[in-house]
Amino acid sequence: DEGTIHRGQLENLLRNEKFRIYERIIQYDARRDGDFYHYIYLREEIDQLINLLMYLSGGCDGEYFYRYSDYLKKHCTYDLDRVVLARSFDQLLEILAGTQYAKILEKDRPEGEDRFDLAACERNLNTYYYRSLLDTIDKEFSGETRRALHRLFLERIDAENIAGAYRLRRFFKNTPDSIRLNLLPFETPSRKLIDDIIASGTPAELEQVLRHSQLGEMMEEGDIQFIENITHRLRNHLSKRYIWYSSHPPVVMVALMTQLDLELENLINIIESIRYGLDPAEMKKLLVI
Repeated sequence: DEGTIHRGQLENLLRNEKFRIYERIIQYDARRDGDFYHYIYLREEIDQLINLLMYLSGGCDGEYFYRYSDYLKKHCTYDLDRVVLARSFDQLLEILAGTQYAKILEKDRPEGEDRFDLAACERNLNTYYYRSLLDTIDKEFSGETRRALHRLFLERIDAENIAGAYRLRRFFKNTPDSIRLNLLPFETPSRKLIDDIIASGTPAELEQVLRHSQLGEMMEEGDIQFIENITHRLRNHLSKRYIWYSSHPPVVMVALMTQLDLELENLINIIESIRYGLDPAEMKKLLVI
């Protein structure tokens, strides 16, 4: 009954199910106690900081209470119960004192009454996540397992950078230099595509760049506005290939969790679409199916 449950609580139930499935799966890997298998919780704890920063930036901090998974509390490297009580950037830094996250965010502490740079905070936190993860992969794996895991996560970085570059170029008309400053600083397989997006001058040129890339196979008529959907379809396609063809358990596990992430996003989009009375035909444009 949508009259008796908060949207965030419903999303929390769905996230809990994802983590329950994950913890059941990793029981079958003897290396489950290694740092690599913490990657899903590292991603979640960084996302919680980003979500809180978004609420603080937008003045909607009261909503945040509902937005973290109960599973995260068992694995979080900071005091989650205290962090969600932060009501300013300075309070957040004080609570995070002594953690790596305090060092990262300290660089973006605003002066006086200035607002903090949300985009810079998000970029720096995500950069830390991917660097930590790729370093852990290098330490704990070798051979084809290491190469495949690198490819999987570099593809995620690509998806974020492609979507970010596209939005900044098409909708905000940012200069090439400012766009590059806002992207995650990694050398990835789609570097040329990202450079072509940044160099495009008109929406028509942008669309042609996408249609002549690997993403072109994922594009459907009329969905050029939904760049994240296009990149999600590519992630969906690639992760299924890893599930079908990889013989390396950690690779298959990450690919499966990618599928669960996409399913979870579909469910949340459906819930939101129903709540706001969106036409089913429009709703389908938001889904990766």
